[in-house]
Amino acid sequence: PGIVQLETFTMLGEGLSYDGSSVAFWGAWGSETKDVTLCCPSTGNKDRRDYCLNNDTDTLCDGNSGCVTDNNPDGCYQSKTVPVNQGVFVHDTCSGETRLVAEANASNNHTFVFWNYSGKPPGSGNADESDAAESPRYRSAAFVALSEGNAVVYKMQINNTTVGIFYATQKGKNNFVSTPVIETGQNCTDLDPLAVDATVQPLLVESLAIERDSFRGKYLAIAAACGAIVNEDDEDSDEGDWGGIYLTELRKSKSKTGKSERGCKAPKKGKATRSLAKEGQQKFVRGVYDENTPV
Repeated sequence: PGIVQLETFTMLGEGLSYDGSSVAFWGAWGSETKDVTLCCPSTGNKDRRDYCLNNDTDTLCDGNSGCVTDNNPDGCYQSKTVPVNQGVFVHDTCSGETRLVAEANASNNHTFVFWNYSGKPPGSGNADESDAAESPRYRSAAFVALSEGNAVVYKMQINNTTVGIFYATQKGKNNFVSTPVIETGQNCTDLDPLAVDATVQPLLVESLAIERDSFRGKYLAIAAACGAIVNEDDEDSDEGDWGGIYLTELRKSKSKTGKSERGCKAPKKGKATRSLAKEGQQKFVRGVYDENTPV
């Protein structure tokens, strides 16, 4: 749905989530592209920040780039090209069918591609460390996790300021319906009742992460970082910030029975239950770490 029948993939993501019979992945099609502006990091490792500002040959500087901060006064950035038409897919190795789960295009301006400036600046670190590691550069990735072929969790940038984790379930043969699990900008107390500031006001979710094995059975594990609300005239700081790994239960619809044309074994029967991935219904659990308990 939404893709011309004769279109073929032009790009495929490296991050694959496999459940034993189906595989979820990111892919792009068509020739249409767009440029994205990636500001040099203003937080994190100082050597890496300085490399982006002063040594990286892909870096451009413009005071009108929208990247100006105290640590990046010249507005230094890099420009990268991404496909306009991209999506999250599930391929059934039993039937040979590939189904579209979620789509980004010119009309919705979403994207599943996320960027991170990583690597080791030459000469940084301890003197006895090797410089064989790659120099810093922007690297891209898409994040998707699959459970039992008909339930998918993925990370998507909704607009310039909001990133969300979404839960998609199969409705009918080819259609998936997505609902938000958690988004940046939400109260962090939706994840953790202890995520409040000194005045007991909720912190806000600032970043979210999943991995390919984050979703197994009916359980989803995510990582989240939260911070206090910052007014325009206030200086942002890390004091009082909050982060954690959280687990929630996402219930799936009943699996279908029967064998495919290629004789794949049918999935086990499951109870028909409604999704909990709706606003106000997700329940996350804080992990408790005990250093005396072996893993």
